[in-house]
Amino acid sequence: MRMSRSRDTWGVLMQMLPSNDYGSFLEIRLNYPGLIRAVMRDKRVTKTQLKDAKIIRKCTWRCFDDRLDRGDISAAEMERILRYLDINLVQASLALVCLGNADEYFEPTCETAALLAQALIVSLTQQVTLLDGNFNPLKQALCASIGERHASNLIEHQRRLSELQARDLSLD
Repeated sequence: MRMSRSRDTWGVLMQMLPSNDYGSFLEIRLNYPGLIRAVMRDKRVTKTQLKDAKIIRKCTWRCFDDRLDRGDISAAEMERILRYLDINLVQASLALVCLGNADEYFEPTCETAALLAQALIVSLTQQVTLLDGNFNPLKQALCASIGERHASNLIEHQRRLSELQARDLSLD
């Protein structure tokens, strides 16, 4: 019984990954407990608060940390935890899989990348109809080049914002 619940929990997380990306699955499974704990610390949420809010089971809240580490949390309970803590799954995936560090979740660059990824998929999905559904995936090198170009544009935008803010402060 424990195994099926565990598979259900991590099955929810597996849905976020490209098919057959077992290495990324392991990254998420090994690092999600750390991310959840980091978000709990950041938001000053205790496991007692999770229990009182009926997010985690009252009968097992004392061993929550062990259950979290083992992945012995039902999919429904994991979903309640992620929702209660307001964890952005795209941002979490970027932090854990792409950057390999739960602490990166809190960085503005990771938050920005998650927002951009979400906006991009919505726009692509809407605009692919212009190609009559004939859209092919791009090569990794081209994606890296496009990413580099857009990152440079974002950095330049941030630089201009900083200059404008500095100018505005000097006028005060």
